Amino acid sequence: MSSGTLGAAMEAAMLGVRSLALSFAFFNHDISSDKVENACQISTNILHKLWHKDAWKSTGSPLFNINIPLVLNPHPPIYITTMGQSHIGSLYVKESRSYKQSYLSVAVDDAQVQNAGSGDHEMDGKDGDAFRFSVAGTRSETDAVLGTDAWAIRKKAVSITPLRPALDSLVEAEKSPFWQQLEFQTI
Repeated sequence: MSSGTLGAAMEAAMLGVRSLALSFAFFNHDISSDKVENACQISTNILHKLWHKDAWKSTGSPLFNINIPLVLNPHPPIYITTMGQSHIGSLYVKESRSYKQSYLSVAVDDAQVQNAGSGDHEMDGKDGDAFRFSVAGTRSETDAVLGTDAWAIRKKAVSITPLRPALDSLVEAEKSPFWQQLEFQTI
């Protein structure tokens, strides 16, 4: 999981606190104040309904993951969804650099972050390779399976996913003969 928003809500739910993670989904670089205001109004309406009907108690879900599309439509469809299985790929993009740039980068402390706070961070790799942080990971079309949060967002709809944070062990994995190969004991 790479969402700090959902991670914080999961931690609260594990502590017995009714919680939710609310995120705005944007589709391009047009993040106008009209779209943000609309998303805030949609969020307020949804939260009002969830709170006044005590959705946590009514559904037995201690946690809701809510995604609101940044759109101008004041009444987008609202779907109760399941969590999609996302695969975003690497968060770093390899960049080509000239010999001179590679040579000069050796003089820079490896721990120094360039342009701190701008989201444009670099790191050095082996043999002078340079990598730039990029949140433009690759998402697969298969991530948007019908009924998942990814599917709803692709439709520019609201996604509400009831969740139960569980750190359950996998019974099948616990009983696997694999552990015996490593000379680990199973109970």
